[in-house]
Amino acid sequence: MLPGKILFYIAQKKQKALLTMRASSVEIASKQNYVLYNSNGLKAR
Repeated sequence: MLPGKILFYIAQKKQKALLTMRASSVEIASKQNYVLYNSNGLKAR
């Protein structure tokens, strides 16, 4: 493997980790909204 390819591979892995982190935080936020809607008596999406 060339050093450039290794760096690209590491960058890709970091980006994937960031995306999964972002996705999980969005999931948590939507779950919190769901709970808030239910406690307010509004229809949850």
